[in-house]
Amino acid sequence: SFSIDGNQSVGLFLRQSNNNTIVDNVVNTTGIGTQKYGIQLTNQTNDNTVANNTIRTQGTSNSNYGIYLAISSNNNTLSGNTIRTNGTRDNYGLVLNSSSSNHVTNNTIYAQSSGSDNRGIYLVSNANSNTFTINTIRTNGTASNYGLILDSSSNNNVTNNTIYAQGSSSANLGISLVSSANNTLTANTIRTNGTDNNYGISLSGSSSNNHVTNSTIDAQGSGSGNIGISISGSANNNTLMANTIRTNGTFSNRGIALDSSSNNHVTNNTIHAQGRDSGNNGISLSDSANNTLTANTI
Repeated sequence: SFSIDGNQSVGLFLRQSNNNTIVDNVVNTTGIGTQKYGIQLTNQTNDNTVANNTIRTQGTSNSNYGIYLAISSNNNTLSGNTIRTNGTRDNYGLVLNSSSSNHVTNNTIYAQSSGSDNRGIYLVSNANSNTFTINTIRTNGTASNYGLILDSSSNNNVTNNTIYAQGSSSANLGISLVSSANNTLTANTIRTNGTDNNYGISLSGSSSNNHVTNSTIDAQGSGSGNIGISISGSANNNTLMANTIRTNGTFSNRGIALDSSSNNHVTNNTIHAQGRDSGNNGISLSDSANNTLTANTI
């Protein structure tokens, strides 16, 4: 059991260290200030196993991290860990920064705070070819709490995860892809909740050639503009197939929304879009061309 107190504390730190086994530890990092890390792997730390650990990171300020992989830390296995992060805002359960071919399986992640912008899992800067299976992710705070973000990261596989993203305010989101291509999202269960503009899945910023299949998505809020799957900003050539989507709120709730995106394939989805007022759409297209919509039930 590790208990670390102080500013910029790290419970377990591995740098250029390979083939280590980190199992059955209890790691607590607390203290005044920002940037608490439960476990950090950096600078080509490869082929390690991090399993069945209990990790708690919290601070009096923002930017607390459960597990953080950076700078080409590849081929690691993270499984069976329970991760809790807490602070004022910007708390992360797991971060993969420029790290690839890692396996993340059967972890339970809680990322929450008294403020906004909490992330369950965050991939950034060419975190490619990673696998995420059977994880349970819960994020909570005020606004903009995300379950899983892929930012400039490609060829990842996200399968059979359960994601809850909620907040007391708006813009809570289950899975977000930004400038990310060739990812596979399948058989995930996603629930988002808040006030307005809560999305189950968002593909934006030229996120192309992704597959979203066989997932159950429930996007709701006490206000308007809740969307099951949003495709926007030249996110082209994506496939949405055999998903079950439910949206609810006051008005302008949409099952699937395509905005400025082309050549997408939307097939065999079941969509329930409802609200207490008007303007709810099963599928909506705006400034979008050459998309194919086939055999959907709305």
